[in-house]
Parts: sequence; C-alpha cells; structure tokens
Amino acid sequence: MDTNIFQVADDVVQEDERDVISGQKLDSDIYAAKLKIVYVDKSKSGAANINFIADINGQDYNETVYVTNKEGKNTYQCKNTGKKKLLPGFQQVNNVCKLLLGKEIKDAVLEEKMVKIYDYDQGKEVPMKRQVLTELVGVDVHIAIRKILQNKQVKSDSGNYVNDPTGATRDSNEIDKFFNANKQTLPEVTKERMTQEEVKAEFYQTWLDSNKGKVKDKVQKVATTTPTSTPSGTGLFA
Repeated sequence: MDTNIFQVADDVVQEDERDVISGQKLDSDIYAAKLKIVYVDKSKSGAANINFIADINGQDYNETVYVTNKEGKNTYQCKNTGKKKLLPGFQQVNNVCKLLLGKEIKDAVLEEKMVKIYDYDQGKEVPMKRQVLTELVGVDVHIAIRKILQNKQVKSDSGNYVNDPTGATRDSNEIDKFFNANKQTLPEVTKERMTQEEVKAEFYQTWLDSNKGKVKDKVQKVATTTPTSTPSGTGLFA
C-alpha cells in the first residue's frame, strides 16, 4: 500500500474538527471501546480505506472509512469555493490520529502485519498482510455511533448495486465521532495541550442529549406499491 496517500499538499484546505450537533434525527449512543486493530486496505476499484475493529462490550465492531477515491486521491475540489479539500473519510481518520496520538496520520507508524480478513471466494476469514497503524492498537476510546435507516441494496442485471425496487429498507451503523478515554473531543484535547490546563469534557454529554435513541433516516423513495422494512444491522454486534 502506497503510504503517500497520507501526505497532504500545502494548497489543500483542512477542516478543523468542531463540536457540533447535527440537526438530523438519530438513533445512536456513545460506546466505551478498545481499538483491536486499525489497518489500511484497498477496494477492487482502487480506493484506499482504513478499517477500524473495536471491542465493544466483548464483541467486535467493524467499520471501513474510505480515505481516497478510486484514483488514489485523498482530496476533492469544492464546487462552491473551487479549493481542494480533504475527503471527509480522510479528515475523520486524520482527526482520530491527532486526538489519540497527538499527530497526523502521515506521521503515524505503519507496520506490516498479518490480519484476518474475510475472503469472499473462500467464504471465511483468512490471514493477509496489511499495513497496520500499530500505535492505535489497544487504545481505549469512546465511539459515538449513529443508527441509520437506509435503502436495502440489491444487484441489478448490469451487476451494479441499486436501491431495492420493492422499497425495502435496512438498519446500519456509522461512526460519527471519536472521544478519547477521558471522553474529550479533539477540540477539547487541542485546547488542553495548548493551555497545559485541564479541559473539562463537555461535548460528550451534549452529543448524547441530542442524539441518543434517535434514527437518521437516509431512505430514498422508490417507485413501489409494496414497501417493506428489513432490519439487517451492520456495524455494532452485526
């Protein structure tokens, strides 16, 4: 895996992480977790991703965050400003490294390790060599996870995945934000590092008050007369 994908050019706009609450209705919670492994992988299309596997209440939570597009670029051009910006997934992973390690992902240690990855041809997990962010292994965190309601995907005649024409939906999870072991966010930790004074973790409770137990509805309407709902959770305890 080419680690140059983690380099950021000087003309790229990096968004500062903010402690803000989305206006969406969400069904989520914040879970105490331990990062078991964080490794780099690539999709069949060529897009690089970072895979998080965390232990939550004794069970694995897996999530894949894409940090480049299929051309291997970690940026996109903002339509409004015309400036280059980091892909949201890259920005999220970079923020995790700054929160937990105090440095950007380009400066994080990568080591080749054997990782158990599901092989669709063999129908089981098999050991494969991957670049692992070893400094994140074993780190205690708190993960804010959203519950998402979205369209169920089915394979079309052309082989592409599309929204189920019956209108079927499914539940899934996605990571919204990371907090450190002290329940602090990146802005709170940054302030603490700069002032060298203890900064109270306040956004943790703010996030819970706004989001816990709510569902983010991402369902797109399809032409159907018999819509159905199919709970098939991904992520937490899936």
